[in-house]
Amino acid sequence: MESTGSYWQSLYLVLIANNFEVILVPSAVIKEFKKTDIIDDLRIQQLHTLGLLRSCYLPDATTESIRSLTGHRKSVIEDASRYTNRMQKCFRLMNCRLDVVINDITGVSGIKMIKAILNDERDAIKLAALAHNRVKKSQEEIADALHGNFIDEYLFELENVYRLYKETQKVIVKIDEKIASKLSEIISNDTSTVEVKKKQLKGKN
Repeated sequence: MESTGSYWQSLYLVLIANNFEVILVPSAVIKEFKKTDIIDDLRIQQLHTLGLLRSCYLPDATTESIRSLTGHRKSVIEDASRYTNRMQKCFRLMNCRLDVVINDITGVSGIKMIKAILNDERDAIKLAALAHNRVKKSQEEIADALHGNFIDEYLFELENVYRLYKETQKVIVKIDEKIASKLSEIISNDTSTVEVKKKQLKGKN
């Protein structure tokens, strides 16, 4: 079979379930032979007969289930990143440079300030006081960056994007729980003894 997009997957799974040995061939290997679908099929059959085709890497069912979940997780994290960028854009348009004085506006300090702004707090000094003591900038510098022009339309957009961001965080937690459950199931069914070490990861994701 030729691996073209995701079209091969359904037929592949049916063939494997019925005990066929399937060789999945990257399209790059046979692209120089392509003319029509019929000629393409004949070329694939001829190359396979000569033993010139090697199958792509195809994970087993267990690995594929984890890959599917982690792929979905990556996609949701990318969505959250886009929402973060849109929140930063809203602040810039309101002449608030929260992203300049705080490295991550979706961290503890940033979220507190965003919530306060959405709850109609406009005093820059009070907003700056919400910063965690680990923030490197002084409260005076943070307050200077928060003297903005709070336009209603941008605040409305900020509120909507912030809600979408929070929803993606809930989804990520659910995916993490699903991955943990799946891994626990795999480990419990594994009779081999493997020492698992937890690695300290940098960054929230």
